Amino acid sequence: MHDLRATTLKNISKEVDAETKKIKSAAIPVNHLFGGEEYVKVKKNDWNKIMDAFSRAVSRNYLLEKYEKKIFALEKKIATLTGQIEKLKQFVASRELGEAFVEFVKSLAPKSFKQKLEEKKADVAEQNRQRKITQQEMLDKKKKLQQEM
Repeated sequence: MHDLRATTLKNISKEVDAETKKIKSAAIPVNHLFGGEEYVKVKKNDWNKIMDAFSRAVSRNYLLEKYEKKIFALEKKIATLTGQIEKLKQFVASRELGEAFVEFVKSLAPKSFKQKLEEKKADVAEQNRQRKITQQEMLDKKKKLQQEM
């Protein structure tokens, strides 16, 4: 994460160097009477640009930290889920449930109209077969009763 941030900051700093040099050249050193700390004088317009840039930089740093925390949490969650998936794979492999799992996953997939139609035809054929068996049994019982009379 920090490598990505360092690389990104390095690339961005190259892009803003020209603007930074322009603002630096607008600052005029001021001699002061008592020595000590050095001062610069800038035009009001340049000062407003500096303050605007500072405000945006602070806001973006806050936002960056917030997103870094969120990314870290998501990476942690991904690592946890990856671990759980590996455990599930080991469980499925140890119980030799691979084929059953594949069939289960296939059953969850949405079915095409043709597949639904074929399943319905198979269901109807099974119902008809059951009905014929039941009818045949009823006929056999009637014949048996008639023979007994």
